[in-house]
Amino acid sequence: MDPPAAVFVSPFRRCNQTLSPFVSEAGIEPVEVDDLGEVYIGEWEGMRFEDIVSGDEELARRFREQHPMFSMAPGGESGPQLRARVVLAVESALPRPPRERC
Repeated sequence: MDPPAAVFVSPFRRCNQTLSPFVSEAGIEPVEVDDLGEVYIGEWEGMRFEDIVSGDEELARRFREQHPMFSMAPGGESGPQLRARVVLAVESALPRPPRERC
């Protein structure tokens, strides 16, 4: 099997660590793309889950009912914002087919 033309990764260390054996064996260097990163959760960035929900029974209830966490984060990225960012990053990484001449 031929090695891939490129490997695109998020800027997170765990992503690079996971791919490390593969890219090492394939002999390619991964390309970090910031926009492939996880959803931005605003004021909750860096906080422990327990600290986020402590003292807020309504928030804890919403979590238990499986509401998306990031949609509740003050100052966080919305679902449409996340999708637009990641879709653009993925589409930018895809090869473009040659344009036909008329």
